[in-house]
Amino acid sequence: MTQNEELREAYLRILKDIDDSYLIPNKSNNPSTKGLSGLFLTSIHPNYGNAKNKIMIIGRETKGWTWNEK
Repeated sequence: MTQNEELREAYLRILKDIDDSYLIPNKSNNPSTKGLSGLFLTSIHPNYGNAKNKIMIIGRETKGWTWNEK
């Protein structure tokens, strides 16, 4: 099994109990999730294991930065 296949299996295990409103854009009217884009899951380069420095950034992106447009 490749590292990306292992990562995919880990994502599936971790996300199986997550509320869909966090995964599907605009599914909920909850103000804390409304307007956010869908979940972005990254893969890794085949040489990641041999890389000197390893960085993975996990988070959520917004559909726009409209909070400061008053």
